[in-house]
Amino acid sequence: MAGASRTVVQSLLSVLYLAAAAWVGLSGHGIAGRPALLIALAVMFGAMVALWLLRPAPRAVYRLLALGVLARAAFLNYPGTDDVCRYLWEGRIQLAGHNPFSTSPDAPELADHRDANWQGITHRLTPTIYWPASQMLFALAAAIAPVALTCKVLFLLFDLGTLLLLAMLGRRLDAAPRHLLFYGLNPLVIMYVAGEGHVEPVMVFFCVLALHFHVAQRHRLSFASLGMAIMAKTVPVILVPFLITRRSARHAWALLPPLALFLPYVTGSRAFLGIPAFFATQYHYNGLVQTLLEQVMPSRTATYVAAGLALAALVVIRVRMQSPLQACRAAVAVYLLCAPTMHPWYLLLMTPFLALEPSWPWLILHLICLPLVNMWDSRAVGWLWHDRTLLMWAEYAPFVLAAVWLWLRARRRRADTILAGRTGRME
Repeated sequence: MAGASRTVVQSLLSVLYLAAAAWVGLSGHGIAGRPALLIALAVMFGAMVALWLLRPAPRAVYRLLALGVLARAAFLNYPGTDDVCRYLWEGRIQLAGHNPFSTSPDAPELADHRDANWQGITHRLTPTIYWPASQMLFALAAAIAPVALTCKVLFLLFDLGTLLLLAMLGRRLDAAPRHLLFYGLNPLVIMYVAGEGHVEPVMVFFCVLALHFHVAQRHRLSFASLGMAIMAKTVPVILVPFLITRRSARHAWALLPPLALFLPYVTGSRAFLGIPAFFATQYHYNGLVQTLLEQVMPSRTATYVAAGLALAALVVIRVRMQSPLQACRAAVAVYLLCAPTMHPWYLLLMTPFLALEPSWPWLILHLICLPLVNMWDSRAVGWLWHDRTLLMWAEYAPFVLAAVWLWLRARRRRADTILAGRTGRME
């Protein structure tokens, strides 16, 4: 495509992307029960992929990323998740001298603090599942202004920081700058960070920071960053074995200082691992391996078997993969597929890897996961949005088919290369 034509097409796609983002974000409505808004999200996704396929020059990429910033600003008007209610509640009770690790929202001693945020909390009988780094941000948000917008803006700063880190990391790895579009313009990122306001971007930022420092051979800072990621949510602990190499092992102690963030919460608290373990064993939603196993065994047994399969897969990854970044990416994939619960925003841990090396199966899953929030909302009427089996087939079948197709194509190419080598020797 000629340069002038490419510029025109990029401009048209940019306008289409921004119009769709404004329609969804500024409407002030959630996507549940609103097919038109789902179509607009699909348009955003399609425009993102089309812009990537046009192979924009590096300078053009950075101009296009400005679209993502504008889309994020529009989505600040999108209705926040009920998780934000818990964030602000837990921040508020910390400011009042209470410990969210030992006191559930329904505790009688907190009755005087009940407000609109308390009304929106789910699982009120359960203490917090969020770890100290997140808790401190919740307290900061509650101190500034106990409204959803405060959380969104705070988390958005981490999200934009991740985009900047990916640009720096991609330059070090010689990745194509256009891959950044798969993070910067990704509607799943925009909706679940700037829109719903989930805390995941805090964890993701520190994970990417750890990878950046690892590639830069600054291993002490890498482990300290990974420790901070774990202090935001427990999940990044799975990355620890893959960043320990011969060169970095002696710096692994730097994982420990971030544990000091637990100190303000130790007094009177329950075991910090107890609540995450409780949710992992008692609450199951949308996990691929978990759901398949539940067809042939009890739910709790399925959880333990899935955990065993995940552990075995992680061991294989550690033994066979030489690249720490590739191993971390594979570990995240194992977690997302084997976890008993897989909400769409959990994919935010995979998205940064797509900005370094795209994967069509995971991009497809990013797109199809977007409407799954409808399953949780009573405003989504009709059997389609509440048929769990049908929705899981619709969600995972394209992902699995795409993954199998890529695997078969890679095998065929490998076989062709081997055959060509043998033929060359014979000649």
